[in-house]
Amino acid sequence: MTKTFAVLALVISIPLAGTALASEHRASTFQETCSNLGYRAPDLTAECKTRIGATVFSSVALRGIENIDGTLRHSSGRKTGTFYKTCRDISVSKGGKAGARLMAECQRIDGSWVRSSTGIRGVDNIDGNLEYRFQEN
Repeated sequence: MTKTFAVLALVISIPLAGTALASEHRASTFQETCSNLGYRAPDLTAECKTRIGATVFSSVALRGIENIDGTLRHSSGRKTGTFYKTCRDISVSKGGKAGARLMAECQRIDGSWVRSSTGIRGVDNIDGNLEYRFQEN
């Protein structure tokens, strides 16, 4: 009985873990109902529509984006990104079909600066609030 329960629990948990990981890697949707996208370290900022049509200011800390030798890259996704410590001229654009994009000039290990960008993943507008749509640990 105990072995059967353990196997059943494992079988049920694997798809749920996959769902959480998949949401971290999908394109964001907030840009479809938010405007005036911006960045104020460490937060993504925007004016977002609520269900009743009101526009409200919202922000969320960008998670899992790092500066790796001048290139913006995604890491684990759960911790607030530290890229802003070694990047400047940071901005956000709607990005077209690819979703919202984070753009910045980032410092390389040799001290030089290069332009970089990456997609913003997993952020949605939930009734005027910018939120990540994955399960917290």
